[in-house]
Amino acid sequence: MKAIKIISSGLTATELAALDWAFANGVEHGGWCPKDWLKKDTRLGLKETSRIDPFQCCCWNVWDADGIVIYGSVYEPSGICLKSIEYANLHHKPWIQLPLDCKSAVRQLADFIERNELKSFYLVGSNVNADEMKHLLPLILTDTFSDYRNLSSYDETFRGVPTPLVKPYVPSADNSLPPVILNPESIQQLSFEELYLNMYRTWEGNDEYAPQVRANVIVAVPERFEDTYLFHAVSVWAFLTQSNPTEAERHLHQIPEQLREHPFFNFLSESVYMASGDWEQVEKFAQKCIEWQPEKSRMWTLRGIALDKMGQTQVAYTLLLSALETLPNEFNFSYNLACFACRLGREDEAWEWVEKAFQLSDLETFKSWLLTDDDLKPLRERIQQLSQTKLV
Repeated sequence: MKAIKIISSGLTATELAALDWAFANGVEHGGWCPKDWLKKDTRLGLKETSRIDPFQCCCWNVWDADGIVIYGSVYEPSGICLKSIEYANLHHKPWIQLPLDCKSAVRQLADFIERNELKSFYLVGSNVNADEMKHLLPLILTDTFSDYRNLSSYDETFRGVPTPLVKPYVPSADNSLPPVILNPESIQQLSFEELYLNMYRTWEGNDEYAPQVRANVIVAVPERFEDTYLFHAVSVWAFLTQSNPTEAERHLHQIPEQLREHPFFNFLSESVYMASGDWEQVEKFAQKCIEWQPEKSRMWTLRGIALDKMGQTQVAYTLLLSALETLPNEFNFSYNLACFACRLGREDEAWEWVEKAFQLSDLETFKSWLLTDDDLKPLRERIQQLSQTKLV
């Protein structure tokens, strides 16, 4: 059972106790906490969301988890606990509210994990009885995760709280999809690098890459969707692969902004704005993401590309140069600096960045990007010669 991940926000003493226990016992752990919540302690594997709002991290943790476990309150759920249940029902995730009795809690939690085949669960601890619960919870987790426990031997009288019954989401007539759509399970199997490259070339106007976009995407027609927002996410991908950014953006905006900032949907937003050619929106989007996660190189690159597309190539070049101070070994920076220098007519300078990009990437990535970019046409013959070297 150590393969199960414990997700929590660390907002209460109970949740911190769960993360501390997982850390001490070698159980995978982590989760989202509100922006500015973390100080210097990264030991618990927490990441900050884009806002101070605690309900946002609650929403994101529910989205990331296979099930939700609520512990620490004998009363009707309220606050974050109640919100977690609402999000769980919305996303069709099983949830359970554990009793305070340790023996019953162990049996119900173990059964809940087994019956729902969980690989992760989001543990929500209320502030009620927090001082007492932070001491009891490690005991419950220890017993639940014990290797010798025979889960199938529990008496039926201790079976857990039934999984809430929820109706599958059925798309309405005005949310019609194109004939071929992505299977939700297929999203995890995509080669994002290849797909993104081919999409990007298509968005630049190179229509010969459009068939490759469709070929990269594993497609199927699912019978139903288990999640309202997953339906819209899949719809976004479907319309993007069919070069219909208008419909893709319509479905994107059906996803609440609070959830849209989650990394899963964040990539969708970026793709939609680029596909529609709304570079001003792309630049604002990238700037906001940089303020939230300055260590993410893709957002610096995205902002540079947007500035370049708006005719501010020198500003884009200066931006990426400044980012190099904290992220010195990023292939995307060297590659785009080469493109910007070439567009500015500084070919010798561009070649220096080409050589740097060559050192920072594998050969296939280097060839895929640099040999297909029209910005680097003046250097293409030299790039071809460089790509044939055996130094990589």
